[in-house]
Amino acid sequence: MLADEAVKLLKNRDKYRPVFVYMPFHAVHTPLREPPAPKARKYAAKGVTDQRRQILAAMVEAMDEAVGTVLKQLEDSGVTDNTIVIFTSDNGGFYNATSNAPLRANKGAYYEGGIRVPLLIKWPGVARAGAVSVEPVTSTDLYPTCLAA
Repeated sequence: MLADEAVKLLKNRDKYRPVFVYMPFHAVHTPLREPPAPKARKYAAKGVTDQRRQILAAMVEAMDEAVGTVLKQLEDSGVTDNTIVIFTSDNGGFYNATSNAPLRANKGAYYEGGIRVPLLIKWPGVARAGAVSVEPVTSTDLYPTCLAA
């Protein structure tokens, strides 16, 4: 639903005005719910025996597809060179459903496995593709960065 609404907004926007799209996916949070398509069965066929892990994998796949849908619309709209895309998470993975190795602990913990998350930024002309930073960043750092941009 988020991807569909974002695509609709991007298609119908005034192309001369900037737009901000925030997509806080519920996936992959509890309660774990299999996406509409029977994706979890695919992971069972791949040898994932735990049903929670099957559903979690299916939720991640559905979210990945939704992000891809929005990125494709940005490309189709011809605005990828003038668009900042930020992908991050709010916490580490679920206990007994994911592995945060080599980090200690998981979601809900103050150890790195609970608070250290991916942050990917695509910012043509500013962020170098493939660059890796070791500087700690928090989500509150993103607000002034987006305002400045």
